[in-house]
Amino acid sequence: MFKSAKFFCSLFWIILISANASAQTSVNRANLNLGLKLLQTQIAENTDNFVVSATSVYTIAAMLAVGAEGQAQEELQQNILAPDGTQTPNITDSENTIHQSKAVEIYSSVWGDDFNRNYKSIIKNTLLAEVFSLPSTTDKINNWINKKTKGRIPSLLASDKTQPTDLYLVNTIYFKDKWLSPFDNENTKEMPFYSLNRSEPDNVMMMYQQEAASYYEDDKMQALRLIYKNGDTIQFFLPRENIDFVSFVKNLHAEDLNPEYTHKEDVEIYLPKLNISYKIDNMQELFQKMGVHKIFQPFGNPLPHMSSKPHYVRRIIHSANIKIDEEGTVASAATVTEMLEIEFSPAEQYVFKADRPFLFMINNGLFIGAFTNPEGTDFKDDGTMPEDTEESGESFLSRIKNKLFGRRDTNNEDDSTEWKSLHYED
Repeated sequence: MFKSAKFFCSLFWIILISANASAQTSVNRANLNLGLKLLQTQIAENTDNFVVSATSVYTIAAMLAVGAEGQAQEELQQNILAPDGTQTPNITDSENTIHQSKAVEIYSSVWGDDFNRNYKSIIKNTLLAEVFSLPSTTDKINNWINKKTKGRIPSLLASDKTQPTDLYLVNTIYFKDKWLSPFDNENTKEMPFYSLNRSEPDNVMMMYQQEAASYYEDDKMQALRLIYKNGDTIQFFLPRENIDFVSFVKNLHAEDLNPEYTHKEDVEIYLPKLNISYKIDNMQELFQKMGVHKIFQPFGNPLPHMSSKPHYVRRIIHSANIKIDEEGTVASAATVTEMLEIEFSPAEQYVFKADRPFLFMINNGLFIGAFTNPEGTDFKDDGTMPEDTEESGESFLSRIKNKLFGRRDTNNEDDSTEWKSLHYED
């Protein structure tokens, strides 16, 4: 039983959209793993309110993987599409499963004049994606996103001119459903919410109902699953009061987000009304933290099956929002990948950047050493080495060799004296 509103001091939510709440296809598992990765990566750096659509990001990754090969494709498969080591699921499974829900609308599109014919055919047939010529500005792309999200994401891209070889991949998701058991407006009251990193509680409008529900608890958390009219579900995961929220998220595993619920006839439910929006302008950084690098490198040709011209991913932008009230939930998300042509495609570049401890050696052991700490390095203020007042090793050895093997400068008195000192009488 949820005994007090203060249990919500560390609340976060993950929406698992499926016509069958118990269905665990390979695509659903991949979506869940990706969502957990995104959540953990973000919460580790920023504990502000956060919402993301793992399904939208997953779909964009699949669209990229279709155009990639070699290491670029492997990174997407191993770190996003099938991170648990299983065979990469067919993205069609994801689309078929999700479209069984009447509450979910998913759309994909590609924008550009340089897509390969085969790539466009795959995207159209598997994702039912729309294919558009490249507009002169990004406004048409924004208008398409705005329409598909029913006005909830009106302008994802900055209004700007496009370049003739630019390519865009776009995905949108819109979700709207009503509670199977709505909350009564009369029971919504202002109550305290114990936020992170604040000494005093904030006030929120807290919804309340006493209802039969799917409930789970252990020594780490409480969990609640509510059902919408169309059969979709939402789960809430609430850490125990004595458990740090950031640590709780960090130590979560995918199986923790599918607990063994039991049906309870009498659960007191307190939920704050929510209206959250979140935008990630540089999702490519999250991809890189998860192990995806190749597609972002502006050399070589990481996406050879996408276009006859070499392209790389310049950036990935994601925006999501969710509103929860007494009637139900409405949420939307959009993800855009912007790709630029690689103007020249040289051989793969290599970088040697000695910014950490290293070893060095001269002439197979003439000198050998290790540089581990710059402290005490004898440089002048202008960054140059001090002048060497001693005779160089090469000059010294050369002079000794000349003395020993007979070349002498008889015009040099000092040299003659040195030469004599090197001969011994019997």
